[in-house]
Amino acid sequence: MQYTIEYLELWWACVASSMKDNSLAFPISLVLGAIAGGLFWWLAAQSARLWNQRYTLNLGVQVLCGVAAMLAVILAITFTSSRHMEAAAKVRLNIWKQETENNQEWKNDAFCEAWDAVARTGQEADVRVEPSPRTDPTLQSLSMGHPESKKAVIRTYVASALKKFAKESPYLHGIINPSPEIPEERLNFSLQSWFTDHPGTPFPAEQGVAVVVTILEEEAKGKIEAVASYTKRLSLALFVITQLIVFGVIAFVANRSNRPATVA
Repeated sequence: MQYTIEYLELWWACVASSMKDNSLAFPISLVLGAIAGGLFWWLAAQSARLWNQRYTLNLGVQVLCGVAAMLAVILAITFTSSRHMEAAAKVRLNIWKQETENNQEWKNDAFCEAWDAVARTGQEADVRVEPSPRTDPTLQSLSMGHPESKKAVIRTYVASALKKFAKESPYLHGIINPSPEIPEERLNFSLQSWFTDHPGTPFPAEQGVAVVVTILEEEAKGKIEAVASYTKRLSLALFVITQLIVFGVIAFVANRSNRPATVA
């Protein structure tokens, strides 16, 4: 269910980006989709005469033609708006970033995991497995004076954020398919930047989320373009398939309605 919801959200983000585009691509695709849908609806009605000169489309077949016409419009829009998929993916990533940064429950869990990671390094005298923030809520500060402690913290935050992203955004995660190996240079750069700008300040979970978004955006570039190209081909294929289904149903119904007269 989450996969489908996310797919529709990404599709709508593509459409929204296309509507905001200054070009005429979106209105042209809308008009062409409507024309194609109406044209094939008319052709479908005319094709019935190939099988039965006296047959007229009943309500059920008319509804089927209407659905096919609507799909033609939707697929035309999808074909055009898919070129904005990279921008739409960035929009979805930023939305997820904001939601995660405001998720206090996740930040608390990530802090507890970071505490355990630092405790395992044994580099901080006041950070031990017990007591921990899980059992003592007053423990709100995590020492990270040693380089190994700093790396343990950022690695934990990034890993936790990636896990959260994979769970909450399975479709986009599947498209990007980020490497399970977190780039060491990215972690070192983030640590250096943070402690240079904020000396003596604990490394926050929000920065781990920012690192994850940066990694995902970098890995998404080539992969999103391939998915956009695939979406275009799929849109064309689905258009042809839906129209063939309509023509096939009309041929079947019209031919079947002609059988009693032939037998008589």
